[in-house]
Amino acid sequence: MKTESTESLSIKRANIVDKYLPARDEQRYYQRLEMHEELIDLINSHSPKIKQLKWVEVYKSIFNADTSFKYAYEIHVNDDGSTILFDSSNRKPKRFTNLKDAQSAAQADFERRVKRCLDL
Repeated sequence: MKTESTESLSIKRANIVDKYLPARDEQRYYQRLEMHEELIDLINSHSPKIKQLKWVEVYKSIFNADTSFKYAYEIHVNDDGSTILFDSSNRKPKRFTNLKDAQSAAQADFERRVKRCLDL
């Protein structure tokens, strides 16, 4: 799945190639196209990757995931398997049907917060 920024870069790359290469100069076209692709790969390889939360069972059916910036998530698993997700923002706890769904929601929330801090 392409992101909006990747599509935008591809369009800009195509516009640059079309603008600066004379017609019928295919060899130079393909050389420059390769250079642009290498540049895109370099840009993409240096984009920040958000770490996966690591969950630790701290007590019977209670899991914690601490982040590196004083933000934490906690999941309580009930006897029926349903879960409650708490986070350190003091928002209303969220209920889920299983542990995996709660962990996925916490990861998505964590990534959203990091991206907001980085203006991504």
